[in-house]
Amino acid sequence: MIGIPQFSQRWHDLLDECAFSNPAWAAALQRLDRQVREHSALIATIDPVERLKQAAPRALMMQNCDFDADQPKLYALSFYRELRAQYITTPEKLRLNIYPAGHTVTSA
Repeated sequence: MIGIPQFSQRWHDLLDECAFSNPAWAAALQRLDRQVREHSALIATIDPVERLKQAAPRALMMQNCDFDADQPKLYALSFYRELRAQYITTPEKLRLNIYPAGHTVTSA
């Protein structure tokens, strides 16, 4: 089960969102260029997207919410579209659930 299968893409999108929306944040990110590159490299090492592609047709469920700014559903939607061809003979093993809520973490 996963919400965002593309960690690196989300990380770089967040960096762009910060830099493009606020000049002070853009300047701060430029001052921290070495740390940003180090974090980017670390995130790339744990990014599951390629392993998930290779795991098909192993069962995979992605869950997102309509109003989730932390884990936008667009990442799961695009990945779901990409994977559907790999699950053509076992569509029951690939699932995308989108709920009418914001980001929610439960104890269960």
